[in-house]
Amino acid sequence: MNKQFRKICQFLVLTLLNFYSYAGDSHSLHAKNDSQLSSISNVNLYEIQYIDYIKNKSKFAFIPITNQILAHGGNSVMAFLIPHENNHVDPINTEYKKKIYLIESQYREILIAKAGLSDSDTVFIYDNVFKQILSFDIQDLQVLAIINPNNSNEEGPFYESDYLLGFEINADKLKNFTEPLVYIGKKNPFTK
Repeated sequence: MNKQFRKICQFLVLTLLNFYSYAGDSHSLHAKNDSQLSSISNVNLYEIQYIDYIKNKSKFAFIPITNQILAHGGNSVMAFLIPHENNHVDPINTEYKKKIYLIESQYREILIAKAGLSDSDTVFIYDNVFKQILSFDIQDLQVLAIINPNNSNEEGPFYESDYLLGFEINADKLKNFTEPLVYIGKKNPFTK
C-alpha cells in the first residue's frame, strides 16, 4: 500500500511539474526601447538559487534547468541522467543516497540537449541594480543533480523527483549581484 501511494504521489508531482513547465515556468521578458536591454521578446530567464545545505561543499550558485528538461523530454528522461548507484530496472523508484551528483560525459550531453541548450551556449547574468554583467560558457560549467532545497527529507533515501538539475557557479563571483537576471543562449540580450 505504501509503495503504491508513493508511486501515485510521484506521478502527480511529475504531472504537475510538466504542466507547470508548459504554463510558463520561465519568466518572459518583453522589452521595447529600454535603454538597458536590446529589443527582444520571449527571452526565457532563469533563476539563481544559492545552495549552502550540502555537507563538505561550500556555498555555490545554482541555475536549475529541470523544467526545461521536462518540457523538452517528458517525465522519464530525468531518471536516466542521475548517475546510477546500482544497476536498476525501475529508475523512477530507485533510492539514491547522496544529496549531490556530478553529471558527466554522455549524461551531461543528453541533459544539455534535453534542455534545448548546447555546449556552445553562454550563461549571461545581469544585475539590474548595478548594471553589471557576467558570462560563463556552458562547456566550462559543472552540471549537477542536487536535492531540491524545499525537500524536507534530510537523510534520504532520495528519489529522482527529489532532485533539481542545473549548472553550478562559484557564489563568490556573484557576491555583488543583488537582482540577477539569467539568460542562457548564443547572444547577450542585455546589451544595447
